Amino acid sequence: MLDISKDSKLSWKAKGLYAAIAAKKGNFSQRELRLESTDGETSVSRGIKELVEKGYLVQERIRKNGKFEGSNWTLPKEKKR
Repeated sequence: MLDISKDSKLSWKAKGLYAAIAAKKGNFSQRELRLESTDGETSVSRGIKELVEKGYLVQERIRKNGKFEGSNWTLPKEKKR
């Protein structure tokens, strides 16, 4: 797990989501994260988007027969960007 606590370009929301994701064993869903907090869909989505844009979270979209089926999420050992 990366130490993101001192990254001043990252919001507290994103830092909290990162900690919650890192504590999970295996994959997770955005819905699961929403149910574990008072944040709504938009808030969680924006926090995840921020983590992806800053290189702290990698999303692999899963397609089956050309249709979106879900995502695999990875916390890289090194910042991607």
